[in-house]
Amino acid sequence: MAAIMKWHFPEGSSNVGFNVAGLRYFTGDTGLFREVIQNSLDAKQSNATEDVMVELKLMDLPTEELDGEGLATALKRCQQSRWLSSDGRKQFAQAEKLLAQDTIQTLSITDVNTTGATAEATDNELTKWEGLTDSEGAPVGKGAKSGGSYGLGKHAPFAATPLRTVLYSTCYSDAAGHHHCRFIGRAMLVTHYDDNDRQLSHNGYLADEREPLCDRDIPDQFRMGTRGTQVLIPGWNWESTNEQSWEIEALDVIVEHYFYAVLYGLLGVTFERQNDSSTKSWNTLDQSTLQPGGDVHQLINGLGETAQRRKTLRYITATQQQPVATRFIPGVGDVKLHIDLHQENGRSNLVLVRYPGVKITDIAGNMGAARPRIPNSWQNFTAVVFITPRSEEDWVVRECESPTHDKIEIERVDDKTKEKKARHALRELKKWLRNEIEEVAGRRSDQQTSDADELIDYGLTVEDADMTRGEQRVRLIRPRVMKRAPQTPKMQAVDARETDVEEKSEDGDEVPDHTHLPEGRGSSKEKKQGNDNKDRLNPERRKPRQRPRVDLQPIFSPVEGSGQHMLTNQLRVSLKNPGQRQDIYVSVCTVGEDERDRPVGLKSVVANDKQLHIVDREQYQDSMFLLPSTPDNTTRVSVLLTINEPVAGRSFKVTPYQLKRQ
Repeated sequence: MAAIMKWHFPEGSSNVGFNVAGLRYFTGDTGLFREVIQNSLDAKQSNATEDVMVELKLMDLPTEELDGEGLATALKRCQQSRWLSSDGRKQFAQAEKLLAQDTIQTLSITDVNTTGATAEATDNELTKWEGLTDSEGAPVGKGAKSGGSYGLGKHAPFAATPLRTVLYSTCYSDAAGHHHCRFIGRAMLVTHYDDNDRQLSHNGYLADEREPLCDRDIPDQFRMGTRGTQVLIPGWNWESTNEQSWEIEALDVIVEHYFYAVLYGLLGVTFERQNDSSTKSWNTLDQSTLQPGGDVHQLINGLGETAQRRKTLRYITATQQQPVATRFIPGVGDVKLHIDLHQENGRSNLVLVRYPGVKITDIAGNMGAARPRIPNSWQNFTAVVFITPRSEEDWVVRECESPTHDKIEIERVDDKTKEKKARHALRELKKWLRNEIEEVAGRRSDQQTSDADELIDYGLTVEDADMTRGEQRVRLIRPRVMKRAPQTPKMQAVDARETDVEEKSEDGDEVPDHTHLPEGRGSSKEKKQGNDNKDRLNPERRKPRQRPRVDLQPIFSPVEGSGQHMLTNQLRVSLKNPGQRQDIYVSVCTVGEDERDRPVGLKSVVANDKQLHIVDREQYQDSMFLLPSTPDNTTRVSVLLTINEPVAGRSFKVTPYQLKRQ
């Protein structure tokens, strides 16, 4: 006999307000469909020959079937809680109005051909059922090939309804092959108090208090008959922004993020309306309907044109092509590269996709160290990069992804050894992608440019930066840096006047002497005293100044107001404006005890509240940034450097470069 379900909010808990971090990550329907379908793909049966099928259905759920009265009481108590913000009060007031109706519009998301959310524990770990319904920030059963990383995706359905309530039902098989069913509802509200002034948890459960209902105790309308998982979101507040039906907008989001999984037979989606007997060909998204000429492809192509839809259709076309190259990169996994060349393609449309077929990003700025720089002179192309980890050793991309899985950030790896491995692996991926794309897209022989700003795109260093553009030669050079030579008796015998000379290193490069030294360390000049051979400059090398010097005169200082600035990764440097029409490229290095310069990894460079461009070429190891110039050569600019390593006890040196036209 089915049990009578009532909402239960356990007594006692820490104080939890309305702005829960996991919920704030996911706003809008994009996060909802992306995260729920990702969980379904992660639950694919290992021996299944059919793709995972997800059914989306909009239905009317009787309010009494989810104990609307008990939930409304909890919402009223929450509105009296001091832990609820003003925005939360508005949302919960809206939720109370929904519960006053006889039925509530509910989105049903059901997957089949999956394992279901098993409740069988192994090796003292959380079960998939616990990970889905009753855990915070715990990725459960996430292997090397899983789509999730942080265990936060479960919050997406709660963020999609003002009720902040989700119902879960699952059917799974145990080791003996016997089927089991489970059901529970969960609400994520705020800390509140009952009529006896007892503090109650923000988490509420609709079942046998906190325990789920099992098998025959589950009401028929919530019990699954086949293996899989159903997620019900009562009060789903879908609102069309462009007068499209919810099915089409959901289809648009799923195609954008899971086109690869669909085209490779890993995912299928069906759409169904309650009391709607009409059959529409586009109600099913699968491999055949998404291919060029298929019903879904034609539907997406017929929607209002946007930049994202154009790119998605190009990705579908490129994915249909056989991979032009494959490679295994340690730490990343197996990588496939699909490329399509067509004049209607964008200049460099490139998307990263990770197994099980979920799009990471196609925004260049979100690719981090994996981003290949593409020169303007190459042919227009569309590239799809598919990454499949082989084992747990191929963790780099998954651990560097943001919680919403749409950005790659090495800074998320908190272990220095692992961070170094991640940086190396992503740079290997970047170099390989650039080389392989160049083989196909190539460089147009009939298109040349003389834009000096493109120089950095070619990865040129100080030594090899020499290119010809028509009659104009462009080089990246080290500027002439002048310093006054110390007066010695030998120099005075030749010329008693102080003379500007240029100091050169052993390889002939001019070397500036603007170095920041930490407290307690002497200057490089003091260390050189006593060595006559190094201190004394040969009078024959003295030269008159041929042109104005480029001297930024850096002044280093700790970050103000931090209190513990030497424990942070930030340093401020005041630079004299170069006073030139061209921009200046500035490198930042640390100076070791051996007097050697070593590039630093710059996370960000800010001047006048504006982010300055960091040159992320491998040769510079993220240690160079672009300083915009201005005719005013008396102005100094304060630059805030955020570095990948602590600044305590380190010496820093700034070296300017300039673009010189010959």
